[in-house]
Amino acid sequence: MNKKIKIGLLFSAAMIAIFASVAAFYIKNAETELKLGFVTDWEYNSRKDIGNKLTNQAPAELEKSVRFMNEQFKPEMVVAGGDMIESSGVSREKGQRQLEEVNAIFSRLNARSGYVFGNHDLRVFNKEDLRRILSLETNHSYLDLGDWRLVLADTNFNKKDQSDLGPDHYIGGYISQNEYAWLEEALATDRPTILFTHHSPIPNIDSHNLSKQEEARSFLEKFPNLILVVSGHDPTCKLEESNGVYYFIANNLVNRNALGSFATITAEYNKYTKKASVDIEHHGAHQEKFQIEKRFKYDEKWKNFLASFF
Repeated sequence: MNKKIKIGLLFSAAMIAIFASVAAFYIKNAETELKLGFVTDWEYNSRKDIGNKLTNQAPAELEKSVRFMNEQFKPEMVVAGGDMIESSGVSREKGQRQLEEVNAIFSRLNARSGYVFGNHDLRVFNKEDLRRILSLETNHSYLDLGDWRLVLADTNFNKKDQSDLGPDHYIGGYISQNEYAWLEEALATDRPTILFTHHSPIPNIDSHNLSKQEEARSFLEKFPNLILVVSGHDPTCKLEESNGVYYFIANNLVNRNALGSFATITAEYNKYTKKASVDIEHHGAHQEKFQIEKRFKYDEKWKNFLASFF
């Protein structure tokens, strides 16, 4: 092998090594992180307790969760998971005072805030009332934050006539056909997606949970970029997987068996390797950690990126 060929081969090898290092640098630095909080079922009531809920401790426990978010976790967004008040036996006027009191605490967050409605919120209010008190424009919403899409859905409908739940019928959850139509739009994205609801689509201990859960899961699991569904309502903490979608339930903030419960979510994504990972930590008297990983199919952008180097 003559000298020119050797030099050419060495130069080519050096260039490949340089390009590989540059590619590795870009891939590594494409990893992004999004921090989210989830505080559900505050269940505020002036009574000492209602069943397993220490209802009058809601302001103090919510204050602790807000302080943790602001001073330690520092998320980009915190979602209230519904059942902000436990309105058993209270008037609309008292219910509004209770909701305004705890929402004033929640509003001290340094992060963006979001809300999903719970069935107990609708025991004395309708959805228009809730929007007015909480200064919301809609009953549901979605937004793109960082590399992620976050969807906040409404599961409070009457399965008999598709109407909104309200004081006359407020317990069980149901997704109306109109809400499914909206979800078709909200979940149609190539971004990794997290969905927040009050009622969970997975079987759990509360008999008054989401109706037609299999139908709901079948619908949700057709969206390949949906990674995680985060819910409350049930006094439990668990994570289950079904056909590539993970379902997480956070415990109630004032559950006497898990007082001070809330969840933090750290979501990471690399747009080049198409790998997403989500770390969930459940705080309070019941502490538990979960980890999720999902890799999406490579797209043409990724292939073209590699081709530009090699």
